[in-house]
Amino acid sequence: ALFSGSESLPLELKQKLTYRAREADLGEAVEQAAARTSEVSMTAQTIIGADSPLGTALGDENTTAYFFEAQFRELLPGSKRFLATINVYSCIAVFASSPDGRAFGAHINLSSLLSSLYENRRRGQGGMILSNMSKALQRVFRKVDQSKVTISLVGGHEKMDHSIALETKYYTKEEAMWRFSGVVRRCVAEALPGASIDVSLLNRFDGVDVVTLEMEAQCCYQGQRFQVVALDSHTGNVVTQTKYTHDCVHGKVGPVSESVVLSAGKHVQEMIGRVGKQYPRMWLGSQVHPIMTECSE
Repeated sequence: ALFSGSESLPLELKQKLTYRAREADLGEAVEQAAARTSEVSMTAQTIIGADSPLGTALGDENTTAYFFEAQFRELLPGSKRFLATINVYSCIAVFASSPDGRAFGAHINLSSLLSSLYENRRRGQGGMILSNMSKALQRVFRKVDQSKVTISLVGGHEKMDHSIALETKYYTKEEAMWRFSGVVRRCVAEALPGASIDVSLLNRFDGVDVVTLEMEAQCCYQGQRFQVVALDSHTGNVVTQTKYTHDCVHGKVGPVSESVVLSAGKHVQEMIGRVGKQYPRMWLGSQVHPIMTECSE
């Protein structure tokens, strides 16, 4: 029995006690994973066990809402607990949360950012950076004191952060904005000027100036990609997996046994398939993502 003497307890009470015990285990797992994430490096990679309380939660469609590259998504209080994305390599993931359980996530690539800037210029208006995403971010937290909102920026690579297009076309006189990360930081700061912005996981890895798929794969093997990033809306903690174990999209098994790898779950694989058909993965600019779109199942 889970609890001493639980055989004699009413079924409803046993169910409540079981739920509370599971939530306590999950809360502890989140705290431990967040602590590991805060220290993440190439020599201190993070991993989430498939059968762990956290791994189970992230693979459960009733508990976790996923969004993917060039998408954003919101969670309102009382809905799912986790908001997550996968395969954050040179892209930047944005996670925002407030103590009442509201949460917002976006997976931004440079292509979508440049598309947004191009559209603003073409229409002859300054406009907000990534305006539809920024407006959605404002909408989610419109009833919340912005000083209670925390925004976490995760991902990016130092060696791929500088953009010739940003330097020569859009921000010729603002050196800080020649960097992909600099524009994303301004974007969220303008959307929610009162929020605190955590950049401790931004450009955490140097990466390489990628020119081949093999070079990107090598970075992934080295743990320079956030294979999974998730926000716990109950606590505001961000948890990650950087240990390369398998490809979340294609299910290819890497050097670590599949029995200890986070399995994103069948519903995630199905969603990836749908998204992949609509928005083929960008590689070296050969395919351009549309401006950020809202993810809904």
